[in-house]
Amino acid sequence: MTRKTQTTKVDSDARKSKPERPVLLFKKNDLLSNAKYGQNFRLENMIYDLDRYYRLYVANNIPSTQRDLRIHMFEEIYHLHEDVFSATFTKGNIRRKHLSEMKKHMSLVDMLLRHLGEHKYVKAQKIEHCSALLCEIKTIVYGWAKREELAGKTK
Repeated sequence: MTRKTQTTKVDSDARKSKPERPVLLFKKNDLLSNAKYGQNFRLENMIYDLDRYYRLYVANNIPSTQRDLRIHMFEEIYHLHEDVFSATFTKGNIRRKHLSEMKKHMSLVDMLLRHLGEHKYVKAQKIEHCSALLCEIKTIVYGWAKREELAGKTK
């Protein structure tokens, strides 16, 4: 005895339609336009872009004999993420401490990028792009640190 299965015809429109997007409780630009936290979120996004570019285009091209350089870069970029969040949600001397830590981690990332470029482990174009991303991050962090320093002197 054979068993017949029932087949249903699916609308071709239903297959082609995209799933519905979740409804956001805020607009994307709300976070960036917020005067208090806007700068910090932009900074976090820039660090995320640096991290993503490094993972996709630089880390894969580092030879396995230089695995320690790859690991140190990952650690320093991770510490940048950590310090941005810590500096965002603290005040006063603690914030200044995290900003100085960020300066230290950026200098180490810069040194490691220079080392990768000198020994030609990675193409110069990719190193330059990482350095340009890091330079934008440095500009914001040094400006933020200067503003915090001036705010500390006026109090």
